[in-house]
Amino acid sequence: MRMKHRGLFVTVIFCLSALSCNKAKESRYEEHLSKLDATLAMADEYVRAKEQKISSIENMLHSRGVTPMQQYQIYGQLYDEYFPFQFDKAKESLDQQIALADVIGEKNLRDDAMLDKALLLTNAGFFLEASQVFDALDTLSLDKTQMIGWYNVRQKFLHDYQEYVRSSDFTVADADKIKFYQDKVLTSTDPSSPMNRHMRILRMLEERDYEKAYEEN
Repeated sequence: MRMKHRGLFVTVIFCLSALSCNKAKESRYEEHLSKLDATLAMADEYVRAKEQKISSIENMLHSRGVTPMQQYQIYGQLYDEYFPFQFDKAKESLDQQIALADVIGEKNLRDDAMLDKALLLTNAGFFLEASQVFDALDTLSLDKTQMIGWYNVRQKFLHDYQEYVRSSDFTVADADKIKFYQDKVLTSTDPSSPMNRHMRILRMLEERDYEKAYEEN
């Protein structure tokens, strides 16, 4: 009888703990939703601030004596600003970088811009165009840092493209290499780096370990 009571006691404690944990999670999510609502309410202000920052960067392009290398760097800043904000302008900035890299005669600068372009096109769902960018890249000429970037963009391209065609009979070439490229990123980067952390979280999400991914993030 005592064992039955002990078992019941343990069960009750477990249920109460689970209930408390669920309430804590709900409270945490509600807090995040409230912050998100507050942020969305200020959307117009954020857009104005973003446009002002972009305008100040664009003005640098017309400064007296600005060199092609400086223009390349300025367009890189514009790309960073436009990337989550306006696709067409982000792509235009990268095309300008590619053209300037050809003028400067630095292939590594061109490759950097091409890798960014592959990522941008992938994020926008332009998979055929992104595939053409990959075809134009010579991986044998990429340095170590660029190669890590290539692994990262390539795994995302294959992952997103496969998801896009999942309901059709189309087969994405090299889709079986997604995990391989992800492993290459993980083994080639420092565990404290943002790219390594992002890849770990991506793995957790793919394994549906959402709570662990939330804590890691």
